[in-house]
Amino acid sequence: MGPETAVGKAVLRHLSQSGRVLSLDVFDTLLLRDCRPELARLLAVSRAQAAALRAAGHGITGRGVCLARLTAQKRAYDKAGDGGDPAYDDLARPMCRMLGLPEAAGIVLLEAETAWDLAHVRANRRLVSVLRTAVDGVPSPPRIVGVSDMYLPEASIRRLLAAHVPHLAAMP
Repeated sequence: MGPETAVGKAVLRHLSQSGRVLSLDVFDTLLLRDCRPELARLLAVSRAQAAALRAAGHGITGRGVCLARLTAQKRAYDKAGDGGDPAYDDLARPMCRMLGLPEAAGIVLLEAETAWDLAHVRANRRLVSVLRTAVDGVPSPPRIVGVSDMYLPEASIRRLLAAHVPHLAAMP
């Protein structure tokens, strides 16, 4: 979907005609993950988190982190129901309790997950090409709004964007 494709042209036409705002999902639209099943992704993240916890002096296994995560995640989403999505702390705090870790270990969990995502997502280069065409050299560039129902905090999402789409992440 480069600027020369039908979809690219439609996006550019939209940005030039409709108030100049484009809202798009950050994950799986702007930033792409590989096609592994979600459970496999969670296990890989859990292994990275366990390694980070071990480096911080905690004797934790990837399996233990994954089981705590699956339990905490299910409870957090059940509690949120149809009213919204849980935040990262809604997963990390119960995980720390289940694993017998101090609450401060939630920062280690978050940093390890963010680092894992930094290494495993990639920019949707075709979409980025279209968006770059829409904003480069335009005196009043359109506003591009990234949205996400992902539980990662804004600071983590901003780090991912800055690493993978710095041109767009630098926009106000």
